[in-house]
Parts: sequence; C-alpha cells; structure tokens
Amino acid sequence: MVTMMNPSPRITISDPTRRNRFWLLLLIATPGILVIAYFAYVLYLRNLFATCPPDCRRADLAGAELANIDWAGHDLSEADLRNAHLQNSTLAQANLVFTNLTGANLQNANLQNAHLRGALLADANLAQADLRGAQLNGARLFNANLTQADLRGALAKAADFSGAQLTEMRIDDETFLDAKWRLVWHIVNEPDAARDLHDADLSGAYLENVNLARANLQRANLTQTNLVGANLSSANLEYALLLQTVVDDSTQLDARWRLVWEILNQVRAERALANANLSRANLHAAFLRDADLTAADLRDALLTEADLRRAQLQDANLAGADLTEANLRGADLHNADLRAANLSGVDLSLANLRGAQVDANTVMLSSWRTVWEILNEGGAEHDFSQRVFDYADLAGADLHGANLTGAHLSHANLANANLSAANLQNATLTAANLQGADLTDANLTNADLRRAQLEGAKLDGAILAGAILPENVAGTTKSP
Repeated sequence: MVTMMNPSPRITISDPTRRNRFWLLLLIATPGILVIAYFAYVLYLRNLFATCPPDCRRADLAGAELANIDWAGHDLSEADLRNAHLQNSTLAQANLVFTNLTGANLQNANLQNAHLRGALLADANLAQADLRGAQLNGARLFNANLTQADLRGALAKAADFSGAQLTEMRIDDETFLDAKWRLVWHIVNEPDAARDLHDADLSGAYLENVNLARANLQRANLTQTNLVGANLSSANLEYALLLQTVVDDSTQLDARWRLVWEILNQVRAERALANANLSRANLHAAFLRDADLTAADLRDALLTEADLRRAQLQDANLAGADLTEANLRGADLHNADLRAANLSGVDLSLANLRGAQVDANTVMLSSWRTVWEILNEGGAEHDFSQRVFDYADLAGADLHGANLTGAHLSHANLANANLSAANLQNATLTAANLQGADLTDANLTNADLRRAQLEGAKLDGAILAGAILPENVAGTTKSP
C-alpha cells in the first residue's frame, strides 16, 4: 500500500512586501545610477547637445577661419585651434585653459582678461595682441611672436617664453613675469652696452640683433639662445655656456669665443688648436679627441668630462684648469703645466707625463701622482710593492733595484725602462710593453708575462722560475 505525502505548503509574498523591496532596491541603486548618468553626460552626451559657440570645449577647430569673430566669454578650453586664423578676433574673458593654439594667428586679437592657463602657444602670432590682465600662468609660448603685444597687468607665472620675440612688448609693474623673462625683456627693449649679466640664465632667449657689446656674460647660460646678428664684441664670456647657442656670420663675436663656440657645436676630431687661447673657457664635455693643443693656453679652463683622448698637449698651460672626470687616455702632456689643476677621476692611461709641472695643489689620484714621480724624480730602489700601475706610461723610467713585488702592471708601457735588479716577484705584467727594457738580474719569479712584448728586452741573469711567459719567448732559459 502506497502512502501519499502531502506537498509542502507554498509560501506567498504579499503585494505590499514586494512593493517595499522594490522601493528599497531603487533607493539603494539611485545614487549609482545618478553617478553613471552624470559621467555619461560629461564625457559624451554633453558634447552631443552642446553648441559651439558658446560651448566649444575640446572642439576641433584646427586651421579654421575665425578672424574678426566675437568669442568674448566663450568656453574654448582644451580646444584644438592649431593654425587657426583668429586675427582681429575678440576673445576677451574667453576660457582658453589648456587650449592648443600652436601656430595660430592672433595678431591684433583682443585677449583682455582671457584665461590662458597652460595654453600651448608655440609659434603663435600674437603681434599687437591685447593681453592686458590675461591669465598666462604655465602657458607655453615657444617661438611665439609677441612684438608690440600688450601684457600690462598680465600674469605669466611659470610661463615659458623660449624663443619668443619680445620686441616692444608692453609690460608694467603689475605684469608678473618670472625673473628670467623680465631680464630678457629688459635686454631686448632697454639696450645697455656693458650690461652686467654674470651668472644670468638666458637659455632659450630670443636675442637677435641685440647689442651686448662689452657686456659681462661671465658664467651666463646661453644654451639655445638666439644671438643671430647680435653684437657681443669685447663681451666677457668667461665660463659662459655656449652649447647649442645660435650664431651666424652676422653675430659679432671675438675670435676667442667664436672658437669656443665652434669646438662645442661643430664636433670633429683632430682639431688644430696649437697656441689657441682657451683660458677660462667653458669646455665641459667638449670633444677634443686627437686634437693638437700644443702650447695652447688652457689656464683655469673648465674641461670637466671632456674627451681629450690622444690629444697633443705638449707645453700646454693647464694651470688651474678643472679636468674632473676628463678622459686623457693616451694624451701627450709632455712639459704641460698642471699646477693647481684638478684631475679628479681623470683617466691618464698611457698618458705621457714626462716633464709635466705638478705641485702640491694639483689634485690627482695617488697612483698617477706616483707615475709622475717615477718619470720625473726617478723610482730607483723605491718600494712599489702591490702598487697598481695598470696602463701606466713608464717608458724609459728608471726603476732599477725597485721593489715591485706583486705590483700590477697590466698593459703598462715599460719600453726601454731600466728594471735591472728589480724585484718583480708575483707581479702582473700581462700585455705589458717591455720592448728594449733592461731586466738584467731582475727577479721575475711567478710573474705573469702573458702576451707581454719582450722584443729586444735584456733578460741576462733574470730569475724566471715559475714565471708565465709569452709564447714567443717560451723557450727562454731560466736562471737557476
């Protein structure tokens, strides 16, 4: 007999309960719906329903013919107005925040009290434009033409006027210009021969045809400064930075400083600079590889990080020069004056220091000073055990009887050096040049001479027990 089970009773939700749940869910979801709707409007729908003008935010108006139109008070923020024709237009109190006006023609435009914060005005023509009271903070005016523009009362904090023409531009005490650009304005509009501009930052300034004769530009930054047609005759350009400075044949520049400019901006190796006057010149990072600087005047010159590899500096005057981190590898400094020179971190590998003048004020690594001492004061019978002379030019040095136990002389130039009776036990002489060297009675026990050049070397009586010899002299008879 089968027993029938009664189904479970169904639970029903009353209509009022359903309604309450609906309104609760709607209440919870409403803020999210409103937020989504707001952003949809701001990012998309607003542009569909907006009309330009007056609302031209982010509008694409590049190259548009908009001359003589009244845009006063209109919103053109973040709009693309590249190469737009806006001459004689009225843009008073217009919102041009972050607007791209690159190459736009705004000649004679009325921009009184316009909001141009962060606007891009590169190559724009603002000649005779009325910018009184305009907000130009952070605007970029690269190469803009502001000839006869009126900026009285304008605010241009952190605005960049690099390459901008400021001739006859009107400003007053209420105009806010960064100190750099106010100085440039004074130079352009208030000519003053013999002006004191020492340490001035004039980088990127447009100074075409400006009179700077006899001006003091010592240590001035003239990087990318436009000096075409400018008069700098008899100007003091000691330590001035002339890298990427724009000059041409019409620029009046003393021969000494034009040469410095050429070295920095017309890079080439093997430059002929014998007897050149480069004293107190700023030659930071200059490319002077293989240059002939014989007897050149480089007193107090700034040669930090300069490339002077294999340069001919015989008899050059480098007294007081700053050569920090310069590369003088293979340079010939024979009879050069290095008194009070700063050679911190300088690479003097295989450099010739014979006859060079060094004093207590010369700053150089102790290893290179020792090399200088050996060459110029002799190193016979001195103790140089464990010293590092890798890549040192010690050709012809007198090291007879010297203690060079464990010394490092890899790739050193010891050609024709006197190493007779020297103790070179455990010394590292890999790839050293020992051609013609006198090693008579030298102790080379366990010395490493792999790849060393020994052509013409005198090894009579030398102790070679355990020495690692180059292949070309592998059969050399060792002394007992």
